[in-house]
Amino acid sequence: MDTLRKEEELLHMDLPIFICALAFPFTPTFLHIFEPRYRLMMRRAQEKEGRFGMVLPSQAPGGLYLYGTVLEIKSIEVLADGRSMVETVGLHRFKLLKTGSLDGYVVAQIEPIHDIPENEERELEQAAILRSKEAIAERAAKIARGEDGGEELKEEQSIEQLMGRCHEFLEVLRTGAAPWLRQKLNDTLGPMPDSPAEFSYYMAAVIPIYEYEKAKLLPITSARLRLKLLVFWIDQLRGSWWFNRGCIVS
Repeated sequence: MDTLRKEEELLHMDLPIFICALAFPFTPTFLHIFEPRYRLMMRRAQEKEGRFGMVLPSQAPGGLYLYGTVLEIKSIEVLADGRSMVETVGLHRFKLLKTGSLDGYVVAQIEPIHDIPENEERELEQAAILRSKEAIAERAAKIARGEDGGEELKEEQSIEQLMGRCHEFLEVLRTGAAPWLRQKLNDTLGPMPDSPAEFSYYMAAVIPIYEYEKAKLLPITSARLRLKLLVFWIDQLRGSWWFNRGCIVS
């Protein structure tokens, strides 16, 4: 009975999972496949829709990071010794619901993650900007009355302002970064997207911080909030001694 139950569960775990690195929607990911279990997984993925999920290993031993990205295979080059060079592009994010094991690799049932609608995004943006202006005005009034206004507040930035901050940082990277990072900006990632959602992932692929920090972007369903977090990281990087000395690392 337990065996039958496990087989039934596996039928609903139809997404193979590659435990490797961080990937984002709309961005290319290039993989070197050499383990036999993942060679098999790639062959099977090709026979179906050419899709699989990729997640980071958990920071706790033996586990998986809860969020990942569905990747679509664009091309596979099989080498003479059986290894493969795989070109993929990210489709959408997901949350792991259940996992199982099939022939040595993980399979999963997932819940797709999508951004909130654009009109809702703009409504939330305007409401956040209005609240911040009211809070700043209230603080100024307290100070004028001789009261303690509390810590200084900054006005919420619009999506366009946040993207502008990111563009400024990208220009710094282009002019001062190592050659490999300039190549990634110019060639690997392709043209810089205009849409806030796609741009937030482009920026995430470039910013030189720890992958597990970047992974915090995966569950966020607002492009503006992802951009806010990216700008927060940019401000931290700009305050770092190594950055101010002109050293860009990944």
